[in-house]
Amino acid sequence: MRKRYLVVALALFAACRGEQRTSTSTQTQTTATTASTATAPVPQPVAAPPAPPKKISSSTKCAGDGSYAKAVDCFRIAGKFHFVLEEPLVRAEGDVTRPRPGMERVQFRAGGNEWIGEAKATGVSWTRDGKHEASPPAFVERVWQRVTTYVDPQKKEGKALLAGSDLLGSEPYNIYQFTSGATGASSVVWVSENDGRMMRIKTTPLPQLADSSPEYTLEIQ
Repeated sequence: MRKRYLVVALALFAACRGEQRTSTSTQTQTTATTASTATAPVPQPVAAPPAPPKKISSSTKCAGDGSYAKAVDCFRIAGKFHFVLEEPLVRAEGDVTRPRPGMERVQFRAGGNEWIGEAKATGVSWTRDGKHEASPPAFVERVWQRVTTYVDPQKKEGKALLAGSDLLGSEPYNIYQFTSGATGASSVVWVSENDGRMMRIKTTPLPQLADSSPEYTLEIQ
């Protein structure tokens, strides 16, 4: 009988020792986990890099991206530029000044005469060699339209297509091509990759329209 009590007592003692070890082990693991959690570095938020400043074109500087659309915008707001416009029968070279859109002044020489056109509330006023010209020839009106307004037509292609790129001296430029949906005239436009300005325009009309709207090349400097 005593032996039986002794066996039971030993069994109970062993069970208590096992529970104590388990409890101690669990407590140790909990303590270690808590310590690990407490000492783990907390990730710090990283600020996003600042966005690059947005380039905005002005009347004195084109900030285009080499695209045709941006080049058209720059052309229309340019405060001043020098140009050479050539048609099969006439060549005009001069300057455009534009304090703001709608107040253009165009001065050029063509056919031995000096022409000055100024935008007025009543329309464009012209002088030839310093004298008022009420009815300037058609090519004078074309010069005005091509260097001040730049009518951007609807295109058969949907948009101006990038046809390639090249170098003019050391300046890279993109070449865009399109066809007017209204007249069928084909155009090639050079756009600088450096600042996005329009450098050259060449437009070739359909043969049956060549008399009223001749082929021309416009170089912008």
